[in-house]
Amino acid sequence: MIDSSMLAGTVLDELRRVIDLMNYPDRPEITFDEKWAEWSEHYPVPDEYELQTVIEQAFWATLLAEEGQPLRFRLVMHDSEKDLHLVGVHEFEEPIPLLPRRLKKLVAAHDMSGSFLVIAIGSASPRVTGIGIERTGQMDPGEFTIEATGPGTLEFSWGIWRLVRFSSGQIERVSQVPMVNDGYQRIVGPLFGAGAYLMLYVGDILKSVRNHGHGGALWVVRDNQVDVKVKIGFPLAPIPYEWIQGGAPIEDRRRWAESIGQLSSTDGAVVINQVGQTLGFGAFVALDESLQIRRMSAPDKSEVVPADTLGGGRHRSAAAFCALHQPSMAIVVSEDGGISVFVHAEGNTVTDFYPWSPLGTKL
Repeated sequence: MIDSSMLAGTVLDELRRVIDLMNYPDRPEITFDEKWAEWSEHYPVPDEYELQTVIEQAFWATLLAEEGQPLRFRLVMHDSEKDLHLVGVHEFEEPIPLLPRRLKKLVAAHDMSGSFLVIAIGSASPRVTGIGIERTGQMDPGEFTIEATGPGTLEFSWGIWRLVRFSSGQIERVSQVPMVNDGYQRIVGPLFGAGAYLMLYVGDILKSVRNHGHGGALWVVRDNQVDVKVKIGFPLAPIPYEWIQGGAPIEDRRRWAESIGQLSSTDGAVVINQVGQTLGFGAFVALDESLQIRRMSAPDKSEVVPADTLGGGRHRSAAAFCALHQPSMAIVVSEDGGISVFVHAEGNTVTDFYPWSPLGTKL
C-alpha cells in the first residue's frame, strides 16, 4: 500500500529543502520566498493535491505488467505555458485520463532514455497530454519528473535534482544529488587519476542498464590489467582511445555508452577500463568465501563484514573482483533500479561497499 498524501508532502518538503540550501554569494540577503519564486518560474511545481493524485495512479500502474514485464515509465509534470527543451511533442488531440490501465497502454509508446509522458499541471484531474521527445545528448527535461523503475518503485526529481525514492513501502530522501555523470567525477577521477574519461560516460551506461530493466554489473580496472582469475566470456577489442577522448561527436559517444548497458543483458559483468574502453562482457570470477568487505553506512560509520552477507551473486562477484584489483570499482544495478558501489583504492587492504549510490548521480 501507499500513503500518497505523506509521500507527496515528503517530496515537496525535500524540494523546499533543495531551494533553501541554494547558495547566492552575490545576494546574501535573498529570502526563501524569493528563491522559490525564481526557481519555480523556470521549473514549475505541482501543488500537493495534484502530486498526490499523480502518485496514487502511478503507483498502482507499477504493479501491473505488460507481456509479463513490470511497467516502467517516466512522467513529466509540465506547465503548458512553458517551453520544454525538446525535439517535439506528440500531442494528443484530447488529453487522456491518468489511470493505471491507460498508462499500461502508453508504456510501449515511449522510451525512458529519450522520451516521457507529459502530464499537464493545473488541471482539475491530471491527464496525459502527449509524449515528449528529448534532444539527443541533453540532460533530462527541467521539470518535475516521476519515474517508475520497478513494481512499487517511484523516483522523484525536479530540474537537475533528485528528491525522493519510494520503494517497498520505504521513503528515501535523496535531495541535494545532481544528476547524470557529474557525481562520478568525485570517485573515478581520484581513484584512477588523469585520463579517466569513463567519468564522462558511466552515468549513461548505468542509466541504460536500469532502463532495460534486467539489472547488471560494471567492473572497472586501470588500463587493461585484468587478473587471470577473471574469466571474460566475450572479450572485445578496445575502441580507439582517440575516439573516446573526443574524436567523435558527443551524441555518438553517448549512444555508444548506452549500448554498453545493453551488453549487461547477458549473464556476467561488463568489464571496462578507466578510459571507457570495453574489454569484454559475460565476465565471471570465483567467489572467495573468506572475503571481508567494509560496509559504509554513513560517511563516518562503517563495519567490516563477510562478503557473502551481501546477498545476490552480482554483489558477491563484484566484491571478489575488486579484491583482485587495485585500484578498481564495481557498480551493481539491481532489477528495481537500486545501485550498489564497490571501491578498492590503491593501498587499501579491504574493499569499501556502499549499499546505495553515494556518488551524487541521478540515473
